[in-house]
Amino acid sequence: MPRIDTSIPRVPALTPVAQRNTVPTQPVFRADDLAYVSGLPPMNPETGAYDTLPIDAPPRRMLDHLRSCWEPTGSALKRLVRRNVSCSNPAYFAAIEMGPKYFGAPRPARIFMYTLGWLGPFDLGIHRVALTN
Repeated sequence: MPRIDTSIPRVPALTPVAQRNTVPTQPVFRADDLAYVSGLPPMNPETGAYDTLPIDAPPRRMLDHLRSCWEPTGSALKRLVRRNVSCSNPAYFAAIEMGPKYFGAPRPARIFMYTLGWLGPFDLGIHRVALTN
């Protein structure tokens, strides 16, 4: 079986926050030509706090997190192949759906999941997979 080349790229804006909050994960994991971005909450990258935001603001903040995770892997938004969206209230779908605004055609595969709660005061989590080179 061929060996998979893996790495954990350092994300300057997010890795220190994850370490400070003792989160048992890393923002991004690379395996060969795929970059897996963890389901990062919409935390403030400067403080590590969960700001109280209107429901349409966390997806934009999380998109900024995504961009900072993909830069060290050589990927970009246009290389996205899958996104999983977890939300505490299915009624928020219209406010948080980013597909038409941020992704061209064809759009990447998407799963929308309803979840009952989180470990922090936020309503949304987005996990992503993209091609790197």
